[in-house]
Amino acid sequence: MNRALRDAPIRADGSAIHPDSALPLVRAVQESDADSIAFLNRVIDEHGWPTIDIIGRDGAEAAWLLVQHADPAPELQRHALDLMQPLAARGQASVTNVAYLTDRVRVAQRRPQLYGTQFRPDADGVQRPYPIEDATHVDTLRTAVGWPSIATYARQLESAVGGRARTEPLEVFPAR
Repeated sequence: MNRALRDAPIRADGSAIHPDSALPLVRAVQESDADSIAFLNRVIDEHGWPTIDIIGRDGAEAAWLLVQHADPAPELQRHALDLMQPLAARGQASVTNVAYLTDRVRVAQRRPQLYGTQFRPDADGVQRPYPIEDATHVDTLRTAVGWPSIATYARQLESAVGGRARTEPLEVFPAR
């Protein structure tokens, strides 16, 4: 995944460039992502999930970023999650990365997320979490992996995207 390429459609002030200008960049990101997915598949096939002991924390974080953004390959995301879960229990993968990927996989399967990490705009353009399995106790799960409350996360999201965010989850998954 080429981070500079992924961030290219965003101006220095945080605003997005005009969609017509962004189209070539979007295509370049898609091509880069396809290359990253193929690379990560090869690594996993040959060596298993890259652990912290083998490639260090930065390398493990980079591998997770690749799979977290591999939405065109949900089977890779599911497989990586299956490999990462027991490794996290042994300190060889990040528990927070496993939590993020858990929500990403569940949302792709149109199942309620556990940690409330995946948001999308509602009909009014307000960022809201996809359905959450147990919204009443989501902060307990978030605390267990070292995260702030979902309310704090929503405020951080507002700051990052420059719009409004709410903690109330969407009641249903939007139509595809």
